[in-house]
Amino acid sequence: MKTTFQKVELTGRWSGKCPVCGKQAYRVKKFFQTISPFNKLNGFVKTEGQIKVELVGQIHEWAKSNPGHAKCE
Repeated sequence: MKTTFQKVELTGRWSGKCPVCGKQAYRVKKFFQTISPFNKLNGFVKTEGQIKVELVGQIHEWAKSNPGHAKCE
């Protein structure tokens, strides 16, 4: 038996100067969590709204890290 859970996904986009080479860079990364009995907050399953708030926070942290080019990592 296969169980699938609803996926909540947001896409983060970053553009700016690469900290390594100084050229213009653009990155895209997908962030997701599922609505499942294993994804809990204070003992209750997270709602879609709670997950989106967490994902937005993760996207902001990722963008602050100034990812630059993939080839420059």
